[in-house]
Amino acid sequence: MKRKESTISTFILGLCGLMLIACDTQPPLDKYCGQELTNTQVIGIKTQGENSYEYSDADLDLLADLTTEVQELFNDTLVIEVFFFLKDRDRIGLYLIGPDDKAVLKKISCYLLDKETTDRLPMDRYLLFYSNENEDLVAGIRKKKQELMQTQ
Repeated sequence: MKRKESTISTFILGLCGLMLIACDTQPPLDKYCGQELTNTQVIGIKTQGENSYEYSDADLDLLADLTTEVQELFNDTLVIEVFFFLKDRDRIGLYLIGPDDKAVLKKISCYLLDKETTDRLPMDRYLLFYSNENEDLVAGIRKKKQELMQTQ
């Protein structure tokens, strides 16, 4: 009897594992002018970044410019905090903390993902939006992969 229960438990665990893998292999959903990140992708990109990002002088200038530009999208009526969690030659990851409002998220995301690239802002962009009300992750968005391939 124990062997049958063990076999059933193993089968159920295997099925759950396959479902988790299948859920993460779904085609990316278009959202807010980019592609929505799965929970696994959010965890993966966050672990590639640093817990306390070390800003260079150039990074601080870029951060100040991006923060100002995002604030100006709303005529300085909303407080949106911007932080780096990852930046190298090819990628940038930004934490954005503000209201949990889909229209606000879309406006910021579309602006940052569609912004023309310069030597200051890498093309591969990850945006993690957090609510300033309860610190929950609201959305994880990245630049669409096909757009990245066209620019390389």
